Amino acid sequence: MPTFTFTNNSGFDVSFYRITQSGTLIGEGNVTSRERTKTFVLDLPAGTELHFTTEMTMDLPSDGPVVYHDKGIIVDAYRTTGADRQTHTIRNISTQLSIRNSSASPVFLFTVDPHSGNEVAAGSLLPNTSNIYDDRLGALKPSTIWRIKDAAGATLKTYVTTAANYQDVEINPITLATRANYTHVQFISWEVYTGPNRGPRPWAMGRDGIGYTGISTENAVDNRLDIERQIEDVEERLQFTYKAIEEAHNLAVTHPTTLKVFMAPEFLYRGKGGAYIHDLINGWSEQPPREFNLTGFHHFPGLFGYLKGFAAENKFKDWLFVFGTAISASFPARFETNKGWVVDSTQMGEIYNTALIQRGGEFNTDNAYASRKRYISGIDFIKSQYKAKNFTLGDVVPADRLDLEPSESNREGSATFTINGMNDKAGQPIMFGLEVCLDHGISTPKNPQPPLWANSTVYAIGKEVISPDDRRLYACRIAHTSSASPTTFTQDKYNNPGRWVTWGRIRTADKWVKIQLVPSGGMHLTPASIRLLPAAGPTPHSYAFNCDGLTTLAGDPNFDYGSHTQIWNGANGTDPVPPENKLVSASYGRSVSNTSVAEVDDEIYDAARSRRIRASDLWDLGSGYVRVMEELPL
Repeated sequence: MPTFTFTNNSGFDVSFYRITQSGTLIGEGNVTSRERTKTFVLDLPAGTELHFTTEMTMDLPSDGPVVYHDKGIIVDAYRTTGADRQTHTIRNISTQLSIRNSSASPVFLFTVDPHSGNEVAAGSLLPNTSNIYDDRLGALKPSTIWRIKDAAGATLKTYVTTAANYQDVEINPITLATRANYTHVQFISWEVYTGPNRGPRPWAMGRDGIGYTGISTENAVDNRLDIERQIEDVEERLQFTYKAIEEAHNLAVTHPTTLKVFMAPEFLYRGKGGAYIHDLINGWSEQPPREFNLTGFHHFPGLFGYLKGFAAENKFKDWLFVFGTAISASFPARFETNKGWVVDSTQMGEIYNTALIQRGGEFNTDNAYASRKRYISGIDFIKSQYKAKNFTLGDVVPADRLDLEPSESNREGSATFTINGMNDKAGQPIMFGLEVCLDHGISTPKNPQPPLWANSTVYAIGKEVISPDDRRLYACRIAHTSSASPTTFTQDKYNNPGRWVTWGRIRTADKWVKIQLVPSGGMHLTPASIRLLPAAGPTPHSYAFNCDGLTTLAGDPNFDYGSHTQIWNGANGTDPVPPENKLVSASYGRSVSNTSVAEVDDEIYDAARSRRIRASDLWDLGSGYVRVMEELPL
């Protein structure tokens, strides 16, 4: 039987438990602050997730098993392996949070209750004073939301605590100067095909991708490690990106009370190998990593560094950019005699699919949010390859495995966020939600978990179950009795279309947002996934926005590979969505009422390399179109 040694460096006792498939908590032990390190012999199979909490209670009924309750704060999680001896150091959540008011006005502090969403007063700060919140009990756990407001109740800054042991927040004159209250929103999409190359055109619908389009060395053996050409690919895509946002700026309104939201599709940046080496995303300030064997690249700001620079122009101070997603990969390094450290591409590549959301304006570089796609799709990578080595579906693993994530009561919550200084007309933060492609369509079970689907069972509309086949959440859409054994859930669902529906991360997190963003590469807005504020009642001034880079809209008489844009409002779960709530349904540059379209230049002169670059060398169908919608009230 395996042994488990846990180390507790916190200043408080920690208990741990597992959760059964039925959602029951089973207590397994505790490590006190005095014990520090403790070993347990536990009959736990590989893959069991243990949750560490600051307080656990139990009931001792006279006629049944012990009932455990988690009454504390979950501080860490550990997923067991198959090893005979396993060790884990429990994360220390003792935190100091310093809040400084360097402005000339008093500020007022609030935290947000994670369950009700209500604000709880946490004190105030006079001008040019500070306060340190010293926490040894985990109340300042990661993802705690703090709002700092002025005397009129307008939010100056929202801060979400991290896992760092010391955190510092400052309110200064720039914070006040960059605050903006918006009455309207204008959505802007970059309609560009970002899917794989499918061979000679025209392409039949459903034809598999055979490679990725991008810059590479001629006759390269391994495009995944062709780092110099990957840098060139990044820099060339950036030039077309800037051209696209310039075209958008030319068509957008200039009203300072209108928030401009620019969004590009998933897979906008990925390169010839299917993914950039991960270091190219954030770059380096001095020398590149030694194992890259690069010369002449002493300073490289990285893809996100360049994008932040674009957004920092003051003409974009009332803009929010969703720069599609960037695909990157990391390999372990290995040491070779006579070569030193080299990238070990014989191992599986860990894949990151990351969206950068950046507020525009000169003083807003730090007002950004980055989120990674959680669910990898069967169409995210090509299935096979020829010639040079590229990433395929079979040789990648998602970087965000469950065992690497903190175990929160609901791990989907990171799909929602606010951006400092971006408020509604009442001065309250605009709540955004982000679901990258498949994240809008599926989700994993929450705690406590719904029951497993079963044969010969009566299901009412709205009943939630977990599929025994794929472990995903489903809700009953049509009241029915499930098929008898040995029919599986998948078979029952296939044989009875419409019985079950899935939904995305925001609904599973039980969150609601003002603007729901869905950049995708093969997705459309899904009725069951729409979660717009207010949660109860009509939502005429909240919006779901999809920009897809794979196909035109389903049902289009000229359905083809390309791109599409959708904007909905007022349709929280209504299926089918009423036509009046489908505000914009547009396919790849085609004329649609209440929108303006501009073609992005397909060729740009690259002064640094003294040559013209073609968009079709980066994206198969060229640089596409920018579509600017009319203003909508917030």
